[in-house]
Amino acid sequence: MFFLNPEDILSQIDLKEDMVAASFGFGSAKFAIPLAKKLKNGLVLAIDAKKEKLNFLKSQSLFQKIDNLDIAYCDLSKEAKLKGSFFDLVLAVDILFQAKDKSAIINEIKKGLKKEGIFLAIEKKHNLYPRHLLLMTKEFKRIKDIDCGDHYYGIVFKKI
Repeated sequence: MFFLNPEDILSQIDLKEDMVAASFGFGSAKFAIPLAKKLKNGLVLAIDAKKEKLNFLKSQSLFQKIDNLDIAYCDLSKEAKLKGSFFDLVLAVDILFQAKDKSAIINEIKKGLKKEGIFLAIEKKHNLYPRHLLLMTKEFKRIKDIDCGDHYYGIVFKKI
């Protein structure tokens, strides 16, 4: 099994304590609580299509007394429901490779981000090659690459 270190990865992004962020997919379970801790005066919305991950996340947030974390069950490739651009940051971890309609998720990210909002995509190197991700994100500006260890890569984009 390959591991990601959310704290190390999040330290590579310019986060402000009052940001409104979304964590899509696998990252909801792994990244949402560390992200909520960094965004002390902000809000994190964790979205996942797997209820068991969200149930675990909910119990962990209650146990750790995290009060700036909301949880939503949704399959973004099927049930696109974001209505407006209100996120400063969208984090998508290990979800694009498995989506049948990758463009639907990219469109939801674009729709949900404020102008100049940040999108961090993290994928396993052997599941979705970086060049494929770059082809899907032509409407974003690539800002920088993130060190995610030996088995993952991360790219930070800005909505333009």
